[in-house]
Amino acid sequence: MSGNWLRKGLLWIYSRLLPAILSLAALFGLWFWGQRQEQSVYDLWCGWSAPLATHSPVTLVLIDDESIARLSGRFGPMPWPRQFYLQIFQRVQAQSPAVMVFDGHFAHFSQAGDQGLFDALSRFPNLITGLALPERADRSGPLNPARPSYYHRLNPGVVSIREDADGVIRRVKPFELIQPPAQKSDRFQQSGVFPAGVFPALSTEAAYQFWARLHPQQSWALEISPSTLGAPRLRFGSEGHLSTLPGLPLAGDLSYRLRWSRVLNPVSGEYARSHLVVPVWRLFEPGAVLPAPLKGRVALIGSSSTVFRDFHRTPMAYRHLGPDIHATAIDNLLTGQAIRRASPVFNALVLVLLAGAVFGLRLGLSSLGKTLLYTTGGMVLYCWAAFWLFAHQSLWLDVVTPELFMMGAFLAGSTYRSLFKEKQLAAMEKSLTQLVDPEVLREIRRQAHVLKPGGEKLEITSMFVDIRNFTTLAERLPPQDVTALLNQFYGLVVDIVFRHQGTIDKFMGDGILIIFGAPLPDASHRVLALRAALETLYETRKLARHWQESLGFDTDIGISMNTGTAFVGFLGPADKLEYTAVGDTVNTCVRLQEQARLLQTSLLMSESTVAMEAALLSDILGSGDCLSLGEVSVRGREASIRVFTVSQALYGQPD
Repeated sequence: MSGNWLRKGLLWIYSRLLPAILSLAALFGLWFWGQRQEQSVYDLWCGWSAPLATHSPVTLVLIDDESIARLSGRFGPMPWPRQFYLQIFQRVQAQSPAVMVFDGHFAHFSQAGDQGLFDALSRFPNLITGLALPERADRSGPLNPARPSYYHRLNPGVVSIREDADGVIRRVKPFELIQPPAQKSDRFQQSGVFPAGVFPALSTEAAYQFWARLHPQQSWALEISPSTLGAPRLRFGSEGHLSTLPGLPLAGDLSYRLRWSRVLNPVSGEYARSHLVVPVWRLFEPGAVLPAPLKGRVALIGSSSTVFRDFHRTPMAYRHLGPDIHATAIDNLLTGQAIRRASPVFNALVLVLLAGAVFGLRLGLSSLGKTLLYTTGGMVLYCWAAFWLFAHQSLWLDVVTPELFMMGAFLAGSTYRSLFKEKQLAAMEKSLTQLVDPEVLREIRRQAHVLKPGGEKLEITSMFVDIRNFTTLAERLPPQDVTALLNQFYGLVVDIVFRHQGTIDKFMGDGILIIFGAPLPDASHRVLALRAALETLYETRKLARHWQESLGFDTDIGISMNTGTAFVGFLGPADKLEYTAVGDTVNTCVRLQEQARLLQTSLLMSESTVAMEAALLSDILGSGDCLSLGEVSVRGREASIRVFTVSQALYGQPD
């Protein structure tokens, strides 16, 4: 007993548990690989959907190689002394920008030596200076930078931008948390340096100062607040009205994904950029006309020189200019157009719905071509919709993972359908093995369309062969003798039917229901049925005489025939399909047997069997062989039926 349970348990593990585990592992692997590729789609779509930065308020003021060469007589070779940058700031300030942003920082602070420099810098109220974050000494505990006290009089912004694991910059943090706040708060009031160790990014400080100077009559604030869906959003606005500007969607780590602008110089040897540029050397040329305006704008001072190599990999370019990345972040903050990624729950829901729809479609449609067409169309449509949402709504949906799962669902549905179909085919072939001749079965296998679940309407001729008075004989004999007699009768009739391409519908006690013209349609089904009937009468009468001689029992064989349309096909559970005919044509055939007994004839045919095919039956029935017996009433039918029989001479000998 224990061995039986062990065998069943091992069989369950092998047939159910192991396939389920392998399927889950395959799904997880597919999902994991798809998630790794989503970043590539993000990068690609950033390039495809990037607009021109025509409405950006930022102009880049760049220290390029030409500026270094032209100003070497004034400032000397690089690196320039710190005090020389004051002259650059003064020249930029003369162009009346709203905000000046210095994308750089001064390392190795000297409290005494830099005091004069920072006193001079503090006289530029619209200047935002760069701040580099110190590294942790032991990578444990909060950062506690030792910043000079005069930094409190400036407007610093963190210039550091972290790369993703693959070395590409896609996100910017609006502030850096150097020390954990003494009290948790989601609101930071701007005052030079954020309190409690919170430092704004260079782009955040620039965007904030730009709006604050455009609206000096209002008290501006910066807030991080949760949205209705729980995703935090960064907002600028006046005190008490923080919805003045659109909120910028933040990720879980409080960063935002940049909405990039189109690169203006994709084929040049310079670093890639998307904003207008003013070379620094032009500011020192008397009467020079600047190639881009600075008045009332954000003048972002940085370097594009090969000396500093300030470039990074981004979705837009392999060598993207660092100051241009800060300018892009400023644009995102001012417009609220950063890319927001759909939540994992929403992505999972979309994935399940799409994959489930494809799987159901594959199971529901029998045509592989149509299913493949609809699946491909659905994949293309979803990809287009996801790109439209990315380009026009700044919403990033998973694309690779749903597409992979849609393809996987199509393959899984095809595999399941194939296995299910094979199971059904096996059940259907098993059903037909005992019902048709082996030659007919081989032809059915060759015509694959015949073996399919369900059925179809066909014109058939049905024939019911019955042993009369067999019930009386069965009451006198032991069960095993009754079984032997029936098998003898069945075997004789089945052989005759198979020779005439008939199909056994079912065994009904001491009778057999047979159909002609299905499952292989045949226009001559009436002729085949009549020949089979005549031969059956001839052979079974010999069998009846043998029973009379051996058992002393007098019996006879009765055959009824009817022609018409019936529903024929495989019906029943998937693993127990049976081929049968259903309809009034078959029922009438069986009930005509009652009239055959009353009319005392061995063969009774309805008018539909003989009248419509006189030409085809002429080689079997002569002019006087088909005898009309008038009209009879059949149980279950209101209208009477005209019936016929044949001369007994026709079945006195085999055809």
